[in-house]
Amino acid sequence: MAPIDFPVSVSSCKCVERLS
Repeated sequence: MAPIDFPVSVSSCKCVERLS
């Protein structure tokens, strides 16, 4: 997992969680 892939994945997860 790249260092940029980790933060992006977390950001996406939080975004989706808030939208859901």
